[in-house]
Amino acid sequence: MRADQSQCISVLPDVRRGIETGNLADISPDSYRHIAQCPQCRAALLALVQSLSPEARIPMAHSCAGTQSRLAAYIDLERQDAHAAAEQYPDIWWHLWLCESCAATYEAVHALLDAQRRGDLKPLDDIIRDSDDG
Repeated sequence: MRADQSQCISVLPDVRRGIETGNLADISPDSYRHIAQCPQCRAALLALVQSLSPEARIPMAHSCAGTQSRLAAYIDLERQDAHAAAEQYPDIWWHLWLCESCAATYEAVHALLDAQRRGDLKPLDDIIRDSDDG
């Protein structure tokens, strides 16, 4: 997917703030979503991190299957403390930046959780209980 350059430019202040604070986990959801879907921005972020800290190791050990198997735990922790999630699961955090498919799964889970929180979607336990009663 080729992004409009204005979209790429719009995430720069957010990324800059994350770099200045030393916490890329605090990048806004809109900027995160754009970077996750934009190959140019993902590549630029990797290059930037490497240039700022050449000794930084970007964990690449996990496959999509490895990421998917621990994604629920990552999201649960992230909803409490995004920085802690990025620190405890750096491989998943980086994988979500690099893999459009896993990033889409991540976004879908967040969309479902947000819908449930707003009351637009019944909790799964309620749906199961209702089907057992019927």
